[in-house]
Amino acid sequence: MLDRAPASFVVAELTPANAEALVDRLARLPREYPLARVAVVAERSLAPYEPWIREAGAVAFITSPRGLGPLAAMARRHLRQTPTVELGLAEQIWARLPWGKDEG
Repeated sequence: MLDRAPASFVVAELTPANAEALVDRLARLPREYPLARVAVVAERSLAPYEPWIREAGAVAFITSPRGLGPLAAMARRHLRQTPTVELGLAEQIWARLPWGKDEG
């Protein structure tokens, strides 16, 4: 997905099972997709992971539904600052098809 939209704002879920893989991915992201930003959401019981996740590169760590409003505002700000790419007519048509260009 980031290959198609390298300046995306991604929201990833942290679980005990994916913690190590998520931190590894966050650490690689600036090299692979320097314009992308990642926010992490998790159950409240995983709040002790916050320093580890932020050090790895997450721009936000949310463990409460109350944090979703500010998270949405952060995503909107990021996407407003992201340059848009003008697509040609054929690319616009392919982008609207349900199976997309990669499968067609």
